[in-house]
Amino acid sequence: MSVEEIESAFPNLAGSGYEVTGDASAEYNCTACALGTTNRQWDYDRPHGYWPPSLPRNQEVGTLMRLFASEGFSLCEDDAPDPSYEKIALYAFVGQFTHVARQLEDGQWTSKLGDLEVITHPSLSSLAGGIYGNIHCIMRRPL
Repeated sequence: MSVEEIESAFPNLAGSGYEVTGDASAEYNCTACALGTTNRQWDYDRPHGYWPPSLPRNQEVGTLMRLFASEGFSLCEDDAPDPSYEKIALYAFVGQFTHVARQLEDGQWTSKLGDLEVITHPSLSSLAGGIYGNIHCIMRRPL
């Protein structure tokens, strides 16, 4: 995806200081990236994607919250960096999950844009208002 296409999909990225930090890959998606894996898609509707059998196969943001809860995450108050926790942010549009970003040690965020590139962005608002909708919640788990 070109810089123009990325910035068209996410208008708040332009001028935010984001950078492309990883190549496009259909091997994994944003959910996998947030969980620290790059060897499979975590996806409820892909024929070869992995999805926990205990969860319904739907796009409801509550389902994704349950997925991350099963991986040790719980809701938290804010997106401030905390050296004792790793944090993720779930994005949604009209109650439907659209994306998840993971916080890096320096407080910036990393996002795998579907099957496209990985980017590092300075804040959660960098992706908000674009095709991913808005931030639904922040979750964390102990390191």
